[in-house]
Amino acid sequence: MKPDLLQAVIWTTVSLMLLIVVFRVVFIPTFVEVLRQDLFKIRRDLFLYMAEGNIDPCHPAYTSLRTTINACLRYAEKMSYVNILFGFLTKKATKQYEEGVVQALKMIENPEVQKKLHAFRVEVYKAIGIHMFRVSPLLWVATALSLVLFTLLLIVALVTKSVQTLCVRAWDRIREALDIVVTDALGQLPESDPLTTENGRLATDTKVFTL
Repeated sequence: MKPDLLQAVIWTTVSLMLLIVVFRVVFIPTFVEVLRQDLFKIRRDLFLYMAEGNIDPCHPAYTSLRTTINACLRYAEKMSYVNILFGFLTKKATKQYEEGVVQALKMIENPEVQKKLHAFRVEVYKAIGIHMFRVSPLLWVATALSLVLFTLLLIVALVTKSVQTLCVRAWDRIREALDIVVTDALGQLPESDPLTTENGRLATDTKVFTL
């Protein structure tokens, strides 16, 4: 291996390792704190909504949502797409808990309160989803590749549509040209047939044949 190439490989490896260390030590803890602040805000808004008398503090829909937020606050640094997906696919307790949450929401008689509690839960899931995107470089790469692929497909679709439009226009021009030629040819024909007479007889230069 050439010395210049070896030096480039070493510097690239060292730079990549430093970038990973900085990301793990600086950025991820910062993103975790941002998630916790978002969850604290949602929990405060939920508490104020309950304190205004909109829902009983002992109602299963309220207690389950509060428990979910508290669990997310406690284990925020351990959240990842792999853990969440693995939990939903393998743990029966997770599935049963989600089913219980849905049933608890259905127990709310007031549709406005039910809608508001559902909105709080959506805010929690949205905060977690944004956090997962922040702390997942592989997801960044996947998103970038998806955008590039979508852009290429869009360009191909536009080019294909443009080609089809050009073909249609070219065919219309050809048809117009053919129509003009046919019209000119018909216009050059005499109004009466010179080979027939007014009696319906076929005439030539020397003889007249009765039809």
